[in-house]
Amino acid sequence: MNTHSSIKELQYIFAGPLNLNRSTKAAGTVMGSDIVLGENDFEALFLLALNEGKHLTFEQLYEAAWGNSEEAANLDLANSALNDLMQLINRIGDGFMWIEHTPELGYIFKTRWGHNWRTQSSDIEPFKQDSTCLCRA
Repeated sequence: MNTHSSIKELQYIFAGPLNLNRSTKAAGTVMGSDIVLGENDFEALFLLALNEGKHLTFEQLYEAAWGNSEEAANLDLANSALNDLMQLINRIGDGFMWIEHTPELGYIFKTRWGHNWRTQSSDIEPFKQDSTCLCRA
């Protein structure tokens, strides 16, 4: 799994129906809809999308998204926020479950296409998928 410090370098990720821009904390869909997320929710979604196809535990998501925030002491708030995020993202499209939760394994972000796209380049326009994107191995 990617370390928390190494994912901070990534600026854009295109995952399933989502376009995520870390520099502006903007989230949108490939259909052109904006998704309003708080900073902690955005970071949790970014980490899930970056690790598409891998289960992440609540603790991993909590540390990455809430670990240094004022809400860090409130595990119930973080748990509720993750469940709300899962419901919000799963309403995109035609009912495909983009994020799933299994108590024994954790949370997983899935795509229908089996991969996501990301780039570290800051010279491309956010929410545009082009040849400067790198395919996730």
